[in-house]
Amino acid sequence: MNFFNLFKKDVVLHCYTDKPDVYNFSSVKEAKNFIPEWWKRIPKHYRLPTMGLAGPDLNTMKSCSGFTDLYRQGFMLPMWSDCEVVVGETGSDAFRYEYSNGYSIAQSHPETQRGTQYPTRDYLHLKFESEWRLMCEEDVDFLLTAPVWNYDAPESLIVLPGVLNFKYQSSLNINVLFKRKATAEKYLVPFGMPIAHLVPLTERKLVIKTHLVSSETLKRINSITTYTTFAGKHSNNKRILKASGCPFHFKAEK
Repeated sequence: MNFFNLFKKDVVLHCYTDKPDVYNFSSVKEAKNFIPEWWKRIPKHYRLPTMGLAGPDLNTMKSCSGFTDLYRQGFMLPMWSDCEVVVGETGSDAFRYEYSNGYSIAQSHPETQRGTQYPTRDYLHLKFESEWRLMCEEDVDFLLTAPVWNYDAPESLIVLPGVLNFKYQSSLNINVLFKRKATAEKYLVPFGMPIAHLVPLTERKLVIKTHLVSSETLKRINSITTYTTFAGKHSNNKRILKASGCPFHFKAEK
């Protein structure tokens, strides 16, 4: 860590929901809270079978700094409800989804938005709209990536990466792809499974604060993503918010 960063203030990220079940059972938390159980069960050392007791102790991935450092960074968003997704066969555009909570939604963007990449005949695109709205007073980018180590079958769910900035947007939606197969397939994206890992692109300490608020307060927070224009909504809103100096127009809860 850069020595001078010790004297910089923390980056505080406020996370809001108006759903008590989401707040109580599937809260946004630091990534260190989602270390997979299979990793915890791995012994620290092993020996090559051919060398037996005479062999040296060799390190397992328990000593892999690439893994351990990853889980020291940022926060994860767990699925707030079971979601069953039925993906139609190759060549079709069929799909359906159902959340166990009965109220969450997802969207599928049309193929025309991404050109020839990941055609609908081969892939289903879904955007899971999370029940959290985020607010950060600092101009800090967050890298969104897939928590692949937490997936039993990583090939079944492709989480698309991106960069988000919660000073200029409040939504935390997860874009995913499902590969179509010769026959229709059913997938379960289970409650509690991390669906996204967000890493702040700064060396400053990240502090996460979660809040259960009224629907009216959440609506005010969500207004930052209002469709002010038909095209270029995000860049236009960002320009306006930068000029105004105060994107949310109310004080964050402590």
